[in-house]
Amino acid sequence: MGFDRDTSADAAQKQLSEVLSLRDAHSTRSGADLAAKALSEQANEIGMSGLSGSMERVALVTGQGLLKTGQGMVETVKHEGVGGLALTAAESAVVGLGLRLLLSKAAPVARIATAVMGSIFAANTVPKYYDAYSSGLQARTWKEMDQASSTFGLATGELAVNTVVGIGGFKLGSGLAGRIALKPTNMMIESTPEVLKPAIETPKLAGSVFEKLSVHDQKFAPVETLETAVSNNHQNLITRINALGDKLPRIAFHGPTAERVVKIENFYGGKGTDTDIFIASPKTTSTDPAMRLADLANSHVKADSYRSQGQPLYAFDMSGTADGAFMTKKLQPRFSSVGHPFAEALDSYEAEMPLSKLKLLTKIPGETADYVQPDHTAPDYLPRINALGVLHKQTAIDAVISAIEQVPN
Repeated sequence: MGFDRDTSADAAQKQLSEVLSLRDAHSTRSGADLAAKALSEQANEIGMSGLSGSMERVALVTGQGLLKTGQGMVETVKHEGVGGLALTAAESAVVGLGLRLLLSKAAPVARIATAVMGSIFAANTVPKYYDAYSSGLQARTWKEMDQASSTFGLATGELAVNTVVGIGGFKLGSGLAGRIALKPTNMMIESTPEVLKPAIETPKLAGSVFEKLSVHDQKFAPVETLETAVSNNHQNLITRINALGDKLPRIAFHGPTAERVVKIENFYGGKGTDTDIFIASPKTTSTDPAMRLADLANSHVKADSYRSQGQPLYAFDMSGTADGAFMTKKLQPRFSSVGHPFAEALDSYEAEMPLSKLKLLTKIPGETADYVQPDHTAPDYLPRINALGVLHKQTAIDAVISAIEQVPN
């Protein structure tokens, strides 16, 4: 019996050992499964997969990256320092100087420069955008995704800084080229025949001649050419208005539709009946030449806003017409300017008057009266359209003053 008890105890001990071994094995497998599950969850923390997931990742990198553009600009300035930024400006200045000197005056220098500098900046920036998107598509954690958006923001910030510095450098180089081109050298003067030297050494006085630019030049000549013409013409018009003095009458403009043109032409041609038209005329008859010019510009803008494209613009002599003849609503006088370089002037009067009471001064043809529209995609669109707006007004006023100057004393 004792033997049987010992044998039973050994069997129980063996069975207990097997149970404990099975438990340890199960515990080990469970731990491994939990670890694998945790690793899998970490690997798929973002959870964006497939085509739609890739699109979401690209959008996320772009959106968060744009928000970090400011930080990217700061980092770019810190990284490049004064020396790096100065080098970028110098490279752009060389581009502006070279293009301005090598290309013709009418060439679209700004557009070509934009393409040249844009390709240079893009060559440095595009690889960084690629890295940002590539990292974002492969990111397994939000930390990696944030790093991808930071790379995008740094690339955008670098592009912004280089663009600003590049534009400044280009303008500097372009302006320097303009001064070089306009300044005759001693060798050039010495090798020029005597009869031509005065024309080279004595520049034309500013404002002595009204500059009329062709449609082609208005669209494609350097903006600096247009701005120079604006400044010159402003001085020219003020000088001529001052010279006319009291001979310059009160002017009224009328911008007609095609139907109204027929009636006006028939009346002044002796084939039609009298008809009423709306005109715009200054509220003041200032003796100051600059203010008279501003009055004319204000009146032109008012009348031209009613003119149909392609139709002429009429100017009338309103001498002797009292303010009471005008039918404008009695509003408080308001000073406004149609833009630099014109001074501020009172808003124009409007009146409906019969043609029989209007003395026709001149008719500005539609092709001259029409506004020249530049290419809205050009990089110099804003400064160009501003200069063209002033030239548009100056051309109409020049036509009126020329008509008055031709009237015998």
